This record gives sequence, C-alpha cells and structure tokens, in this order.
Amino acid sequence: MRTTTLVLVSLLSGASALFAAPISLLNYSFESPTAPDPHDSFPVSVVIDNWQRNDVAPNYQLGAFQNPAVGDPLGHINNLDGNQGGFIVATPGIALWQTAAGTGSTVSLGQQYKFTLALSASSQATADGEGVRIRIYYLDAASQKVYLADRQVLSNESRALNPGAITQLIDYSVTTAVIAAGNAAIGKAIGVELVGDSTAQGGYWDFDNARLDTVPEPSATALLLLAAGSCLGLRRRK
Repeated sequence: MRTTTLVLVSLLSGASALFAAPISLLNYSFESPTAPDPHDSFPVSVVIDNWQRNDVAPNYQLGAFQNPAVGDPLGHINNLDGNQGGFIVATPGIALWQTAAGTGSTVSLGQQYKFTLALSASSQATADGEGVRIRIYYLDAASQKVYLADRQVLSNESRALNPGAITQLIDYSVTTAVIAAGNAAIGKAIGVELVGDSTAQGGYWDFDNARLDTVPEPSATALLLLAAGSCLGLRRRK
C-alpha cells in the first residue's frame, strides 16, 4: 500500500506541468495609470503602462478608461476585471502588444500557448466585417515579431453576442500549435498583440483581462489520469 501511495504522490506532484499554467502579463487588466473621471472633458488615459503601441499624438487611437458606475448614463460594463478597461479604434495596423517576462516567458519545446482577451465592438461606426486581430508572437534574433497564432474577431460576430451598448465583454482566444522540435521559436521571448483589422478607420472596441497560458497536452493528461486511477484501483483491492 505504501508503494502505491508513493507512486500516486509522485504522479500528482508532476501533474502541474500538464495543466494550464498562466504566464504573467503586466497590467493585464489595464488599471495603470488611473484614467480620468468618465465625465471629464477628456475621459481617457492615452498611456497604458507596461504595454507598447504604435499610434502617435495627436490622433491617439488606444487608451484606458474608467468603468462608469452602475446606472450611469454613460453605460457600465458588468464584467470588467477591476475598475478600468482599454479601448482601440480598429484602424488598420494600430496595435498594442506586450512581450512577457518572468517564469515561463520563453517558448518551450512541446508546449502549446493560448492568449485570451475579453472584447466587445461598439454599436457605433463599426460596420459588419470590420474587426481586430489577436495574436501570439515570439521575438527573433533581431527583436522582430514572428507570429505563432493569429485570429480575426469581426464586429458582427461580437455584436451578435452583445447587441446594443457595450454592457459586457466576451472572451476570445487564439491558440498556437504544439511547439515541435526544430521550431525557431524555442528559447525565444513570447508575447501577445491586439491589432486593428479593418479596411478603413473603424469603430472602437473595448477590451480587458489579457491572459496568456500554457495549454495541457490532452494525451499526456489522459495518461496521467489513467495511471492515477490505476494506482487508486490497486490500493482499493489491497
């Protein structure tokens, strides 16, 4: 019985690598810096700490805003993570991105990565077919972004789930393939990006709660659970 218990403990102690694990993104819910009051004449911050961007003054098309209070005529978003969110005008090529740092922030052999962002398109001036893209990239030797995964999110897709004024954001995800041997991304820094993807200047999108995770490999997880179940079965029979 003791041997079976030790085997089971060993299996479970190694299980963490097989389950989704978060990779830190700084300022993931866009709380810093604090944006102006929603009723100010200029009610947004054009700075988003820890994120890089490519829009320029004076025509800022990216920023952060405070969530108006419940019942405020400006409209309250029910599921923001924290008190602030971000916005982007879906102009072609306008982008916001962050290269991850810290534990797990370099691409590893055999891993799969998933980027999730809560999004919603405005009902104003966002025509069907306009949209944004969410992407996962790595930085090559020249510090240039090379994309590992790319998903388009269309405004009509978003509005079908969230018609009218923006009252909630919807999670959209993009996932890489499993990183195979020989992939040039191995050992390189990983990052995420949101980019405007309309044919002309589009309407705005609100976004929040950026998450980057490793994805468990299904067959490995199944094998682990099968082995653990077998150990428990043996223990019961004894």
